[in-house]
Amino acid sequence: MSGTTTRILPMRTSLALLAFVVMNVGGTRVRTALLCTRTHMTVVINAPSQHYTGTVYTEGHYRDASCRRHLDMKLVFDIPYDGCGTKDLGEQFSNVVIIQVHPTMMTADDEIFRVTCNKRSLINAPLVEDSFIMGEPPFVNYVPKGLFGNRSRTILESY
Repeated sequence: MSGTTTRILPMRTSLALLAFVVMNVGGTRVRTALLCTRTHMTVVINAPSQHYTGTVYTEGHYRDASCRRHLDMKLVFDIPYDGCGTKDLGEQFSNVVIIQVHPTMMTADDEIFRVTCNKRSLINAPLVEDSFIMGEPPFVNYVPKGLFGNRSRTILESY
């Protein structure tokens, strides 16, 4: 599993879905994944080289350190359903995540994408008794969704 992010989740974690997408951020292919649990969503970002860095945060929460992470090749970012701007839309939880290439300002190279976890999937999610290891993605889900300014918007959704 070289070049992949491996995350071992604690025992008795409720998993709803994994969704994967490969995005072009600043001319670099960046693999991302979404994991929905009963308490939060986890965004996993794999940059292709150790020289790729950036800032990842939820829209409107750049100044909140608990909603912002530094990307240094690999990142696992837990976003709570009750914080960091996550919206409860009735049937789903939704948030907007920004990958900002420049350390202090947004540029055309940044990527903005919506992450969505379906509540119905969360209610029926199995309880994992053993550790779950996330490595190579079993499928790719890329859904362009209009434009956000001059940037494309991608959606990662649970099924």
